[in-house]
Amino acid sequence: MIEPEPVIEPEPVVEPAPVAPPIDLIEASFNADCWVEVRFLDGRLEQTIFTPAQNFSVLAAEVESLVFGNAQAVNATRAGQPFDILPFTRGGNNVARLSTQNLEP
Repeated sequence: MIEPEPVIEPEPVVEPAPVAPPIDLIEASFNADCWVEVRFLDGRLEQTIFTPAQNFSVLAAEVESLVFGNAQAVNATRAGQPFDILPFTRGGNNVARLSTQNLEP
């Protein structure tokens, strides 16, 4: 009697888990004192002076405007990537002003 060949089931294909996009978080550290103003979409306004020992972070989607005084002292990232705020200064001014339009993905 001839034995039937065993049926070999194909191994299931394991799909890699989808990679979540990075959170659109703006983070900053400072190499000198820096004044930061955040106007939130809900109307809140926060103003803080940050020292080199402190860090700042905010979700870009919550921001109406963002101002960094002493912009040259800011090392910023957005969604984990370097984020140069100096183009948002005007006329040799050392204040970077970012609006909702500047923060659109």
